[in-house]
Amino acid sequence: MKSKVTSLVGFFFKTKDPNKIKDWYKNHMKLNTDQYGCTFWWKDDEGNDCSTQWSPFYDDTFCFQPG
Repeated sequence: MKSKVTSLVGFFFKTKDPNKIKDWYKNHMKLNTDQYGCTFWWKDDEGNDCSTQWSPFYDDTFCFQPG
């Protein structure tokens, strides 16, 4: 069976200083960052609007528990 990825919800990761990471990506990679990170907008094969979120979290966050 052949499969393909149809969407990617987001990239979420932990870091000591999320604001520093967001600023670096804004200044060096020209990402349009905000308080949450950056949202990438794209269209799927049928032309539907889709998004993928890129968000750094503080390394002591509880958002990813129990994982």
